Formats: sequence, C-alpha cells, structure tokens
Amino acid sequence: MTIPKSVEILSSAGDIILFHLMLNEKAMNVCHMLGYNGFKRKHRCNTKKFMKYLLKIENQSIDGYQTVSKIDGTDFIYCPLDLKSHLSAWKLELDKAIINMGFLNNQYFSESGIICKQITKPLKCMFKDREKVCRWIKRFEDTAWMGHDLHVLDDKLHCKYKKKESRK
Repeated sequence: MTIPKSVEILSSAGDIILFHLMLNEKAMNVCHMLGYNGFKRKHRCNTKKFMKYLLKIENQSIDGYQTVSKIDGTDFIYCPLDLKSHLSAWKLELDKAIINMGFLNNQYFSESGIICKQITKPLKCMFKDREKVCRWIKRFEDTAWMGHDLHVLDDKLHCKYKKKESRK
C-alpha cells in the first residue's frame, strides 16, 4: 500500500513539530537551571502547545487519509551555557522550521487544494516566537546583555505565563 503524498507532508510537518516540542522541553530545563523562571514558563507553555499540534497532525492523517503518519523523533543534545547562546540557538532553529513548514504548507495546498491549519497554526506560533526572540536579542545587545535587564524581562515573562497557566 502506498502512502498518500498528503500523509508524507503531514509526517514531515509532524517531525518538525516533534523537534520543537522536544526543543522547548529541553530549553525549559536549561532556563530553569540558569535561573530564568519566566523563560522556563514560556517554554513549558510552548511544550504543551506543540504537543497539541502534534496530536492534531496525527489526527488529520488518520481522519483525512485513514493512514497513521510516520513521525520520527531524533534525540539531540541541547545545553547552552547562558541565555545569549540559548536565544541564538532557538532563533536558528525557528528560522529553519519556518522555512520548512512554509514549504510543506505550500506542498500540502498543491497536493490537496486546501490549506492545512494543522501546519499553519504551529507555523504562526513559531513565527511569533521568532519575532519575540529577535526583539529580545536586539534589546539585550543594546544593553550589553546586562544581567539586571535579563532578569527584569524574565520577571515579566514569569508573571505573564503564570497568569496564562492559572487560567487553564
């Protein structure tokens, strides 16, 4: 039995989503270890979001094509030593994912004739995160990565995401 092209596209998108789920989970632990609880909460919320996105991709494959998607997760090491290297690495991974997810989104549309919200939703989330990361990097470069400024933003993130988590 051949796997429909649309399922292959969904599986590729699922691979990217799974990678970012794992990246956010590892980043959550790194930020916690570095003492940035706001960034830790941000990554914890992202981990939950990407888990939902992954389940929706799998459901789309089964509901739409009666085929289980083949999503392969590969483990990787993620251990930046400071917030600067974390933000830089995260930005790099977001850049790659945005390009690849955009390509997959276009492929899916060409194949099926419809837009796949299971691809566009995580793509929008990644794009928004990339926008924030770029803004944070710029801000911290302007203040020479001053520790006080890092913690001021981290405290704001902590309050914001604590409220989000308490509403759920």
